[in-house]
Amino acid sequence: MSPENQKDIKGNLLYEREEITLVYEGPSFDGKMELPKLTSQLQATENVMKELINELYKQKKLSHVEKTKVYLELKKGSFEEIISIAFNHPLTISIVGGSVLALFNKLLNKKGNSSQIDITELSNNYGIINNFNMIIAPLDKGGDRLVINLPSEDKQVISQKDKKIISDNINKIRKQEDTTFEVIEEEFFGNLNSVNVKEGKFGFIQEGTTKIIPAKFDKEPSLEEIKQILAERLKIQARATYNKRGEIKKIEVIDHTIKKRISLDTYFKSP
Repeated sequence: MSPENQKDIKGNLLYEREEITLVYEGPSFDGKMELPKLTSQLQATENVMKELINELYKQKKLSHVEKTKVYLELKKGSFEEIISIAFNHPLTISIVGGSVLALFNKLLNKKGNSSQIDITELSNNYGIINNFNMIIAPLDKGGDRLVINLPSEDKQVISQKDKKIISDNINKIRKQEDTTFEVIEEEFFGNLNSVNVKEGKFGFIQEGTTKIIPAKFDKEPSLEEIKQILAERLKIQARATYNKRGEIKKIEVIDHTIKKRISLDTYFKSP
């Protein structure tokens, strides 16, 4: 079913004017857009729309967010690619559309905010805002531009020259997140899998994961201790440093003990 025949939650038909369109114009779009860029572009657009819908429902304290659907349709002109975005709720498309323009304006260092919801948290969340890098990625050649049209007749034009400004600002957000840390003391299970005795550096793999976490010991173990604990299952008490995205960047081991895995035979024989 095409977006033109979709209905909102009250049963009202959606019309063409109730769409947001992202129109890619210029020499790069004469029927030659690369498939990987197109796929990333569609996925990034959908991600942004869903995040804005979730934020709208959270801030306005609305329920049944799952009933609001996003319909993306790819259209083609002779020198353009068009992503049509329709919603099954007229109010949602108005608020979300204004927020998309407000986020682009912020990334372009432009003043003014047409958003009806607070976009502060979203605009500083690298995981969300990096989607805009994918949306503008196809603007490769001079003369390329992205035109965003809203049902309200508001529009935003992103040129190929704007691409660098947006990418630079997104990179600043990434760097800011990488330097924003929280330290939590907690308990982990896992094992050491790498050792640099000379520099006192270790690699720790948390149980159930494959990522190597840089580790240091408050009380550096002797060479003999290292031989005993290397590759053994350990229970450690450590200060874990997290970045803003909730990823562990490093751990400082306060205490550790070897925790042997219990076999089923031993488990069932125990009183």
